[in-house]
Amino acid sequence: MHFFALQGLLFSSLLLLHYSKAQGTSSVNCNYASNYTSGSAFQDNLNLVLSSLAVNSSLAGYLFTSHGQHPDVVYGLAQCTSGISTQDCQTCAVSAAKEIIQACPNQKEAFIHYGNCLLEYSYQNFYSVVRSNVLVGFINTQNATDPVVFNGQLGSLLESLSMTAALSPLRSAVGTVNNTYLADIYAMMQCTRDLSANSCFVCLQSLSNQIPDWCGGKQGARLFYWSCELRFEVYPFPPFSGTNSFTNPDGNKSTSRILVLLLICAALLSLVLLLVEKDEENDEKLNLIDM
Repeated sequence: MHFFALQGLLFSSLLLLHYSKAQGTSSVNCNYASNYTSGSAFQDNLNLVLSSLAVNSSLAGYLFTSHGQHPDVVYGLAQCTSGISTQDCQTCAVSAAKEIIQACPNQKEAFIHYGNCLLEYSYQNFYSVVRSNVLVGFINTQNATDPVVFNGQLGSLLESLSMTAALSPLRSAVGTVNNTYLADIYAMMQCTRDLSANSCFVCLQSLSNQIPDWCGGKQGARLFYWSCELRFEVYPFPPFSGTNSFTNPDGNKSTSRILVLLLICAALLSLVLLLVEKDEENDEKLNLIDM
């Protein structure tokens, strides 16, 4: 299993630098540009937010909450995969809350995708905001027998599911399509429930557009931004009935490639190149790490 991290500079009103790491089927993304002090009011508010997310998100499978006053207010969101049990949801949320603190100590903004759930917190109010600057993927390295047919069937399925998920109150949809050369293709698409229907659809469409570049013709993959995710496989997985984990039932017969990258839009990349040309001493680099 390989982990690839592509780190770059994202410009907005502030310079943001994110660090990502992945292990198993979980991935953590920390924003190291914004830190808090141990024992501060922000840390107290963060602990309260994470406790609330861990305990209460399983009641409806989703929770957005906040605590504190500016400048120490903390916003948090937790959401479980639609269709899993309340107990599994709470177990996942509790584990995610513990791991995100361990992985991102003293960071004021972080995100974790932890198998059956996701959890994020920030010093900024991200409610209803599409957050798609970071793409994370778990990719099956096995190729489809006929990639052209497979990609066509998968594309049609995801196009239908993206609309269904966007219009669903749960912002989630699952579906299958029969493949000529393999078993059925199973797929799931889901957005965080704070997004509007239109924002959810835009997020999922953007995510689907990443497939040709990163996992076109592969038998399975999980791709997700902070605000939405998709998964497709040639075997059933949660929330399809009769499944209770995200593990490939074939065990070691299938290998995976994990990649984490920061997406930089063309305009921002042009800005970086312009700054480099103006200042020859500027040695900002994109690093590729193979662990």
